[in-house]
Amino acid sequence: MSAYRQASASIYGMENKEPSEHAVSPEVLRSFVVYDSLTRFVMPFCSGTAGGPEVVHKTLQLVDITGIGIRQVWNMRAYVQDLARLLSGNYPEILDRVFLIGAPSYFSTIWGWIQKWADAGTVDKLRIVPQGEVLSTLREFIDVADIPTRFGGQFEYEPGMPYSLDPVIARRLVWKSGSTDNHLPRGPIKWVDSGDGSKMAVAVGSQGGKERREVLAVMR
Repeated sequence: MSAYRQASASIYGMENKEPSEHAVSPEVLRSFVVYDSLTRFVMPFCSGTAGGPEVVHKTLQLVDITGIGIRQVWNMRAYVQDLARLLSGNYPEILDRVFLIGAPSYFSTIWGWIQKWADAGTVDKLRIVPQGEVLSTLREFIDVADIPTRFGGQFEYEPGMPYSLDPVIARRLVWKSGSTDNHLPRGPIKWVDSGDGSKMAVAVGSQGGKERREVLAVMR
């Protein structure tokens, strides 16, 4: 958790700032960015390329807790509580399942704490996956090509990596001239109505202290 907190603080320029009473922690801010990206870009993108009327509005999340210690979990108490409030207050029902992978033998003690920190609705969606059943369990819900290699799949994934577009999905995009080599850049992206019934992927936020609003591609 310490490494996660330090990395989060570095990303958002908060590493040398003293926290105020009502400040949002770097790790919760990082979680907000992830869920904002899911709801404003990833899930609408998947819905628009699914080839049918189905709307993608649920997520399956993998949490690797290999090597976690009791002290580390106790230090996560405030984060878990803040994250549960973030999800229930801003992104209700976005979670379908959360698989906890790599749980240590003493996790039953930790599990009792977590159940008290988060709301019952969130806790009910958590599932501890035994070490010998990780790949078989994940294959019930995820194509093996999309399962990270660390869990026995084929997807070369590293935390913080840019979006990796499936070739079939990528073909649904008409890239604008000058876009970043037909790849999605880092930072927030959202879909905007183009006025003719299509959707534009627009890079937003700020870059170098200046507002960013760059049209990247149009969804066919």
